[in-house]
Amino acid sequence: MEKIKELLNHISNIVVAEKTQQEERRKRGENFNIFKVLGLSTYEVRLHSAFIAELLNPNGDHGLEDKFLKAFIEIVIGKKTNLVFDTESAKTYVEYDIGAISEDNKEGGRIDILIRDKNGKTIIIENKIYACDQPWQMYRYNIYAEKNCSTGNYILMYLTLDGHHPAEDSTGKDPKYNYFCISYKEDILDWLKQCVGIAAMHPAIRETISQYITNLKQILNIMSDSNNQSTINYLIDKSNIEATISILSMSSEIGNNIRLNFIKDKLKTIATKHHLEFNYEQEFPLLPYGRQPKYKKIMFKLPNFPNVFFALEQENNEVAYGILQLYGGSANIRLYSDWIKGNDAWPYGWKYFPNNLRAWDNWDTLIDMVKGDKILNIIDMEIQKVMDNHLIEDLDNELRNR
Repeated sequence: MEKIKELLNHISNIVVAEKTQQEERRKRGENFNIFKVLGLSTYEVRLHSAFIAELLNPNGDHGLEDKFLKAFIEIVIGKKTNLVFDTESAKTYVEYDIGAISEDNKEGGRIDILIRDKNGKTIIIENKIYACDQPWQMYRYNIYAEKNCSTGNYILMYLTLDGHHPAEDSTGKDPKYNYFCISYKEDILDWLKQCVGIAAMHPAIRETISQYITNLKQILNIMSDSNNQSTINYLIDKSNIEATISILSMSSEIGNNIRLNFIKDKLKTIATKHHLEFNYEQEFPLLPYGRQPKYKKIMFKLPNFPNVFFALEQENNEVAYGILQLYGGSANIRLYSDWIKGNDAWPYGWKYFPNNLRAWDNWDTLIDMVKGDKILNIIDMEIQKVMDNHLIEDLDNELRNR
């Protein structure tokens, strides 16, 4: 335990030094990020898919022809498989339409990035920043590739911040299913660093890519290279390795306890403030990706109105909120505020937390749960609006009078 304390103190000092250096870089303008300024930093389609696809497009406005695509095939795809691809003839598409989604969700959709050469060789990339998987989504893209590309003529890639696998309901648990996981943290950043070198003599392109790298590092909470390497070297030193492994082995339990304490302590204070009953399902904080039972809830109930309540609901590792009708069934759906259009169960609609707080197992969320107030303030504000507009009472009375 003493060794763990010593290790944490040392790492804490590095984090403090990193924050000081970040502030100095900010004052020098080195952290300027136009994508964050424009509010696009985490938008999958409007920024990330569009930007990556533009670099991968041999006919893109960057004017560097197929140089970025060649680097991508070498640095990213080359780690996974030997794909012979004619980069000069490649056509690149964003949000490529493969038809309407079928009723069973097993065909159709829009592929985030698709690249095809004159020989029919195809690269398919499904891009996920914070959005959750759709049912059968990756399965659909695999089926499309099998039908439209000959064997060995395509590669299907699942791109996420950390390189995790898609949820089981996205792949359909198909034993023939074939895909590769890649990450922004390693694969894309490695490729982008190479792209900066490729664009060395093209300052506008070079600096735009550099700002995009800055944007990714901010999303990923990546330290500067020197502090990052210093941290790693200290953690894996033979005198510290046992303490490091001990902490890593408890990472899941640490996350679970942060979420559980946040629910039991901080969220309960919101319920007390608004004179609401508070209930949560014990499994809610447990978020192993792709295996978590769906639709676990945290419930804020108004006494004497048992059929309707304000709820937070977990699906996979993402959390949304809204007003839930307990028994469902033909509600008079009416959109409330800026919530997403609802259904019988969510008659006033529902809404996700902001992108960086939507997934309750990422670092931004966990840090906010311990030392911030962004999530808490959102819930407090939304419940206050619900109470002021008497939404729970009105809907509950409507249900009783049917």
